[in-house]
Amino acid sequence: MNNNFNIAKNFFEQGEKLFSDKKYIEAEKNFNLSLRYLPNRSSTMINLGLCKIKLKKFDECLEIINSLKSLEKESFDFQNLKSLYYGETHQFEKAIKEIDICLKRKNLSSFDLANLLNYQGIAYSKIKEYSKSLKLQMKAVKINKNNYDAQCNIGFNSLVLGNFKKGWEQYEYRLQRNKLDISKYPQDISSIKNQCILVKSEQGFGDVIMFSRFLPELLNYTSNVDIHIQKPLEKLFSFKGLNFINFNQIKIKDYDYEFYIGSLPYLLKKEGNLVFDKNILNSEIFKMKSKSKNKILQVGIAWSGNKNFRYDSMRSLRLCYFEKLFKLDNNLVEFYCLQKDIRNSDKDYFNQKKINYIGNLNFFDLSKKIINFDLIISSDTSLLHLAASLGCKTFGLIPYVPDWRWMLEGEKCIWYDSLKLFRQKYRENWTSVIKRVSFEVEKLI
Repeated sequence: MNNNFNIAKNFFEQGEKLFSDKKYIEAEKNFNLSLRYLPNRSSTMINLGLCKIKLKKFDECLEIINSLKSLEKESFDFQNLKSLYYGETHQFEKAIKEIDICLKRKNLSSFDLANLLNYQGIAYSKIKEYSKSLKLQMKAVKINKNNYDAQCNIGFNSLVLGNFKKGWEQYEYRLQRNKLDISKYPQDISSIKNQCILVKSEQGFGDVIMFSRFLPELLNYTSNVDIHIQKPLEKLFSFKGLNFINFNQIKIKDYDYEFYIGSLPYLLKKEGNLVFDKNILNSEIFKMKSKSKNKILQVGIAWSGNKNFRYDSMRSLRLCYFEKLFKLDNNLVEFYCLQKDIRNSDKDYFNQKKINYIGNLNFFDLSKKIINFDLIISSDTSLLHLAASLGCKTFGLIPYVPDWRWMLEGEKCIWYDSLKLFRQKYRENWTSVIKRVSFEVEKLI
């Protein structure tokens, strides 16, 4: 028995370390192995439940929660697991109530208390109660200033409410939260004057496209600017004086300063004048623009993005929601799939429809195609940023709780002139959105 305990303990400790390193699949395996030697140990099952949440195995997490219900009143970790489960399955009101129960516990550590306040703040933001969300997250960072997730969430809330000064300041905490290298960050923008600098890509392709508008301003300070661009974005950008490079080219040069592209609005103190300048894009794209009008309305579509994004199910939609669009006369409208990956849940439906697939093209080659399209319809993906940055007529499908960059209301977008926003009126309900989009498309035929 003692030997089994030691083996189980070893697997448990390995699982904890792997979880801390964000290696959730390996952590899950170790917790399962630990349970093989010491079945039904509550601490192991709770940690396994946390892995299930990270791996989006929500049904399996619920099974664990149901098997541990006897712990409801005595275990903080169990209640914390429940609150996280409710939050990640978009049952935000239930998450708030569970956290309220946790907050009533005595002798909570400052670490746990700050985390709970931050999680509850996130839940409130997901039901659009931003003032409550901000209040909770401000309280969290007062208790623990090193809670970088809460610091960053203050930034997101500030940005979505239009407070850019505070928003960009707090957005910088993503660097510590994501454990990014900031050893060569400038104290302020004046530090880079006449220096050799590297601007590094971060986050998704859409973020790089969106923040690229600020790159030319760096030439006001130095003529030695390299910008690292991910491979799918190669050749998309071109601007005199800016040097766009790949990962291998970074290694052969020593830089005075290195910083991430998402820090540009903060360093440059941007609060207005955010509209995209197409001059940052490769001029070869615009040479492909035809002067003649298409005989058939050509419409590019993208409906789902990165499935690993935490709130992907809120911003992506099933292709079948486009049914009303596909019922339009195919002699008058031609649809093109712009996204690379088609999920298994969409494949059968996709194959039934007359949709041209061009999602295998890189961003540069895809740009040369869609520059002549009459319309792009996209959910909140990098393709939305691509189309709008090119100046294409673009309809954005925006969830009820928008990402910070789309702000809270209105059809117009502060980032792109050619983008019209179609917002959900109710959480996770796309029917009325597509109905409004279809009405607008019919007017273009």
